[in-house]
Amino acid sequence: MVFHKKSLLYIVLFALASVYGIIKALHMGADINVYLYASKEFGNSNKLYVDNPYNLYLYSPFFALLLKVISWIKFEIARSIWAIINVTFVFRIYFILYNYVLLITKPDQFSIKLWLFLSVLLGLGFINHNLILGQITIIIIWLSIEGLHQIFIRKNETIGAFLLALGINIKILPAIFLIFLFFNKKIRSCLVVVFFSMAFLILPGFFIGFENNYFLHIDWFDSINPTKNKYFFENDNACNSLNCFLPAFFYDFGAAEEIQNGFERKIFLMSFENLNLMLQFIRILLISILFYSIYWNFKNKSIKIEKYIFWSLSIIFLVILLIFPHQLKYSNLFILPAGSYLIMTFIDLLKNYPKISFLDYVLIIFISILLFIQAIMGRDFIGAFCVNILDYTHYLGVSNLLVCFSLVYFKPKESYI
Repeated sequence: MVFHKKSLLYIVLFALASVYGIIKALHMGADINVYLYASKEFGNSNKLYVDNPYNLYLYSPFFALLLKVISWIKFEIARSIWAIINVTFVFRIYFILYNYVLLITKPDQFSIKLWLFLSVLLGLGFINHNLILGQITIIIIWLSIEGLHQIFIRKNETIGAFLLALGINIKILPAIFLIFLFFNKKIRSCLVVVFFSMAFLILPGFFIGFENNYFLHIDWFDSINPTKNKYFFENDNACNSLNCFLPAFFYDFGAAEEIQNGFERKIFLMSFENLNLMLQFIRILLISILFYSIYWNFKNKSIKIEKYIFWSLSIIFLVILLIFPHQLKYSNLFILPAGSYLIMTFIDLLKNYPKISFLDYVLIIFISILLFIQAIMGRDFIGAFCVNILDYTHYLGVSNLLVCFSLVYFKPKESYI
């Protein structure tokens, strides 16, 4: 009977979330229009990356081919289907993380309900933002989490590698998981990911001709090339990558830079060369810390595999968010695994409050405040003035960097007490 009640509750929640997503899709969906238009033009035009009236299309030719399934129908209906797909993957992401928490901590009913409530609260605003725009972020997160889950937990290496390769083909960002697989001696999985990645590059050629496919990929790689000048330093308050928030504090964009409500965010000014050196140093530092920590945790055989995967997903997503350029607010959903992992860890620690160190207690309070502000950082909650100030000071980027370092401190252990 309990099982049936839970199942009914999940069905009702899924139905409500789907209806909400459809309502948003019918009236909004700016970014999904970009994908649908590119897909509709796929095969008819070689200018997928130039002549899109909605915005620049920055994804793979294969993704445009995949969307042919829905791009032939009215955009309103296609956006609604896209919204339901995204809602489905949100539920699947939480289901995987929920089961990790159950296996890792064996929590009591109150603890698991508290974890679920706080994790949903953290992700809700960013999920809403993605549904409104019809963005790809939810699917990239699902492909990455499901891919690693299949490889490490379910032992389905082919399915997991297929999903990771699809994520890499669509948006490149999950490519960093290849290094993670290599560090974990999953050489076969790495090779299968590479095989599927190559297949996804070639497959569009069977539909549009291999020469056209070649030139489309040249245009795609050129549009996302991180070494292009526009991606060195970005003057965009909505962007929270390192290459956005470091220049906000240390570089003079001149007349192009706005001042928000009289607030001055400059700490001191640096030359382009020196700031670029600082940017590359921090990127290398983050990547080094990331893979040193992953390798160290891999060698610690006492850690449960679910805890190791949960933590690894968390820190890799945050590093992706920081080191890759042009990561806008909707991409901040990448913090969901990290926030969920830390919430789980904090609940576990606080159940043994008298035994934890003073530093642990201070960090729990500090990081909890950072995550809480991220969770309520919407105009409907704290008002446009507060949101504008937080965006102007790149709160999301700075807090993500601090949360990333906190993950190194709260790395997986058999027990924190």
